Amino acid sequence: VPLSEITPYIETGLIVCEDSRFFKHNGFDNKAIRDSILSNLRAGHFVRGASTLSMQLAKNLYLGREKTMSRKLQEAAFTLLLEERLSKEDILELYLNVVEFGPGIYGIRSAAQHYFNSHPGELSLAQAMYLASILPNPKAKHFAPDGTLKPRWAKHLGYLMRVAHK
Repeated sequence: VPLSEITPYIETGLIVCEDSRFFKHNGFDNKAIRDSILSNLRAGHFVRGASTLSMQLAKNLYLGREKTMSRKLQEAAFTLLLEERLSKEDILELYLNVVEFGPGIYGIRSAAQHYFNSHPGELSLAQAMYLASILPNPKAKHFAPDGTLKPRWAKHLGYLMRVAHK
């Protein structure tokens, strides 16, 4: 789906949920990397990552899921190439068309159809925020057995929408 046919709310959601400095960095968010290292050292185990949208796109396009130093170095190299050759809008468009939004649900068109029986250009702010909010863990279950959003996740989405408004 071309970026021009996707609601701008999705971009807002990605900035709020995934990469707040996307338009300001060259593929690597040095502050997020520092904060991640400090958080992980304090906790004594992995609690927080620092992947940017560009890094996630590189991983999704070119690499497997194994967590090795070699793969991280490859991810960095591919991230540099993507940032060098593509505009930020091209990176967003590619990302939204390949990222996993749930088990077997890849790309914004499939996600909009699956979750909301809608087209990516017709998604509301709440719908876009929901889709962006599930990206860190797209296999988690956020709905109750009756199909309603679980209260805890609904509260989280309310918070994200307040952040987006600011």
